[in-house]
Amino acid sequence: MVPAVPAAATNLARAEEMVMAAMESLRTKRLLFYNEADFQHALAWELHLAHPDADLRLEIPQYGGRVDLFFAASSLRVAIELKYPRAKFATELPGEPAPYARSNPDAVDDTRYAIAQDIERLERVVGDGTADVGCLLLLTNESSFWREPRRATTAMDAKFRIHEGASLAGALEWGAGGRSKDAIALRGEYTAGWRDYSELPVPPTTGAATLRYVALLIS
Repeated sequence: MVPAVPAAATNLARAEEMVMAAMESLRTKRLLFYNEADFQHALAWELHLAHPDADLRLEIPQYGGRVDLFFAASSLRVAIELKYPRAKFATELPGEPAPYARSNPDAVDDTRYAIAQDIERLERVVGDGTADVGCLLLLTNESSFWREPRRATTAMDAKFRIHEGASLAGALEWGAGGRSKDAIALRGEYTAGWRDYSELPVPPTTGAATLRYVALLIS
């Protein structure tokens, strides 16, 4: 007899399939987004197109923050947190209402810490039964997120890095030597596997033109 697959593993696989399908479809329609809210709306709409009978809710208050997107379809409830940090770039795309630009890059270290905070919140949302699966979805043109450091680092955010193959797990301590942040404790282990999203046309694009994304699933 073939052993039964645990429900949690089945839910995780189903959620990953839904989210990845939505992102793969979205990347054929939108090369990038004006801001995180634009990304949030576009992803929610893509999920709605694929699952028209699904329940979709945005900005659900949970554990001192807000879950960006709550998605329920086919007896599966998925809580999704989005991150959209950007390096400097500027581009104009045909058919868009305004040029895209980012003159002040997002702080990479603070974003890494915020990602761990979001995962910890999603663990609690899944743990209390509000959702079956959580998903941290990061889309960025900042290559330092996915590139492994060339040498060992003692940077304050060293424990929070999610480059290709890196894992977030256990007690994550913010390094010494600067502003302090509380430690974050994760019950699971989350390993980053990055995927290509889009390549901006060059020219007229200036700055960082490659966008990639990573999805970390919580069950």
